[in-house]
Amino acid sequence: MEIKYLKYDKNTEWLAYQRKLPIALLDKAKQLSIKSPLVWPLGLTKADSPAKIATAIDACNERREGIIRFIESTSVSAVTKADAYQKAKAWLEARGVKQGSLLDVDPMNPEFDGILDEALGIHTHQHRPEWDRVHPDANRLPDALVSAVQQLLITPTVRLQSMKDQRA
Repeated sequence: MEIKYLKYDKNTEWLAYQRKLPIALLDKAKQLSIKSPLVWPLGLTKADSPAKIATAIDACNERREGIIRFIESTSVSAVTKADAYQKAKAWLEARGVKQGSLLDVDPMNPEFDGILDEALGIHTHQHRPEWDRVHPDANRLPDALVSAVQQLLITPTVRLQSMKDQRA
């Protein structure tokens, strides 16, 4: 049975999702440092049931649709503070970086810079004067978006249940 968007390697049992972004969004996605095709591990192996694999693929398709909505709704030149938080969450998801990744990471540790690079890519150092010379074909991300991404990296995720417990 062939399952669309399923990626597998003959050298491993692990499965992944792989799907391209729409052609019309490729240039904008590139400006936002979102690579196409999107590839995410499913956390499943070839031994898992086709139903379980199809469910995981459906979840990835929904995640992809969220990234497409993010790309479509994001103006590379302007993001207001009001929507920066939501766009930053979508940005981190698209880049495969988890919220709170910088918690308890010493800024002097090389891991800190590595996580920032994963999260912001070439935009990590866009505040530097030489950035435009080094990246002549790239647009700077809005400061509000960069700031929101950096804030989410040091903000722990809060579970819904723990929020309900605090209200009670």
